[in-house]
Amino acid sequence: MPGPIAVADTARPRTDRRRAAVRRAAGAVAVVLLVGAAAACGGDDVSDGDKKDTTSSTTTSSTTGAATNPTGGLARTSWKLRGAVAAASVPTLDFAQDGTFAGSTGCNRLSGTWTEDGTSLTLEPGPMTKAACTTQEATDQEDRIVAALPEVKSFEQTETTLTLTDADGQDLLSYDAVTGDLAGTSWKVTGVNTGTAVEASALTEKLTIDFGTEGSVTGHGGCNNFKGTYELEGGAISFSEFASTMMGCDDAVMQMEDKYLAALAASTTVERSGDSLTLRDDAGAMQVTAIVAN
Repeated sequence: MPGPIAVADTARPRTDRRRAAVRRAAGAVAVVLLVGAAAACGGDDVSDGDKKDTTSSTTTSSTTGAATNPTGGLARTSWKLRGAVAAASVPTLDFAQDGTFAGSTGCNRLSGTWTEDGTSLTLEPGPMTKAACTTQEATDQEDRIVAALPEVKSFEQTETTLTLTDADGQDLLSYDAVTGDLAGTSWKVTGVNTGTAVEASALTEKLTIDFGTEGSVTGHGGCNNFKGTYELEGGAISFSEFASTMMGCDDAVMQMEDKYLAALAASTTVERSGDSLTLRDDAGAMQVTAIVAN
C-alpha cells in the first residue's frame, strides 16, 4: 500500500475563492468540521459516462463503524473472504438492513436478497456484473462463491468471523469481519458529488485520499496536494479545514478539485465494505466513493 502523499511544508490555506467554495458547500468549516446536509447537493445518482456498473442500485450496503452486529444478527454487517485470495481484490459480502445483500467475487459485483431465522439463512442471488477475471485461479474462486451462495442454509457468526454452511452442516464459505477503521489506508477516488450527481470521470480518477495513523489526512485533488486532520468515531467522520499547495491547472481540473474538497468537507458518515469506501453527508447523500489503492 503506498504511503501518504507528501505535501510541502510550505502548503497554506487556499485562496479566498477556494476557501469560500468549500465553506459554501460544507456549511461552517471549523478546525473540526461537523457539517450539515444543506450544502451537500445531489443524491446517489451516478454520472459516469461510459463507466456503467450493471449491479442493481437497490443493493447498497449500509455498514458503518463496527462490522459485526452479533446481538442483531447479520443486518448491517460486512465481511471479507478468509484465506488466500486469487483475484485482484478481496471478495466481500455485505448484509443491508432492508434484506438485500451486496458484495464482490473479486472479479465482479453481486447482489441479492437474504432472510434470517435464528441461525437459518437463505440467500437468493440477483444481478451480477459480467467482467472477465484476469486469471484462471480468480475465475475458479468466483465460480465457487457463485455456486455456494444459493446452497447456504445456515450460518455461524461471531464478532470477527462468519461461516456459511449447507443443509448438511458442511462449511461453504468463511469470512472475516471488515471494520470501519481507516488509519493507515490509502484510496483512489471513483466518484465525487458535484452538486447534481456523483460524477465518475477521467478527472475523478486523479483524486486520492490517505488516512494517517495519527489522525492526519493527505491526498491529491487533481492539481494540488492537500493535508489536514480527521476524527473517526464509530461511523461518524469529520475533517479539519484543508491546506494545500498553490499550483494552477486547467479550469476543469481546478473545478473538480474544489468540488472534491467540498464533498470531503460535507462528509459526516463513513461506510467501508471490503475494498470500497463511501462518504456521506448528514442526509445520507453520497459525497465521495473510493477503492483501495494498490
